[in-house]
Formats: sequence, structure tokens, C-alpha cells
Amino acid sequence: MKNNKEGANITLLNSKYKTMAEKICTICGKKSGMSVTLVKLRGKYNPTNKVRKYPNLQWLRLGSGKRVLACAKCIKRTSRV
Repeated sequence: MKNNKEGANITLLNSKYKTMAEKICTICGKKSGMSVTLVKLRGKYNPTNKVRKYPNLQWLRLGSGKRVLACAKCIKRTSRV
């Protein structure tokens, strides 16, 4: 995302309409990642299962009228401008 003095320019990674199955932010490209929670038992860390964490994606209508999937952080950034 780029900000200019005249106004905010939002650079989209992909201009196609995205479905919820893709789970990628259109503005910044944030996507899912792996997370591990460590459980300590008697002074040792036990191996636990990995969990996939997804970004908080919501539909956002841009000034041009397009609807895109954007993460909560990008929605906050665009509302400040």
C-alpha cells in the first residue's frame, strides 16, 4: 500500500474477485501460517500438533466500487486516509 500527499493509492496484488477459499489479503498479500504451541511438562517441552492460523479477512468495498478481500489491518489503514 502506498500513500501520496494528493491521496491514497492502493496497489492490489490481484485484481480478480477472490473467493473465501483462497484466504489471501488482496492488498498486502497476507496469508495463512503455521503455529506451534509448546506444552511444558516436568521441565521438558512435549511435541504438539501444528496449527494453521488464518488472517482475519473481510470483504471491503474500494472507492472504485470493487469488492476485495482485505485483512483487518489493511481495513484500518484504508479507513485512516
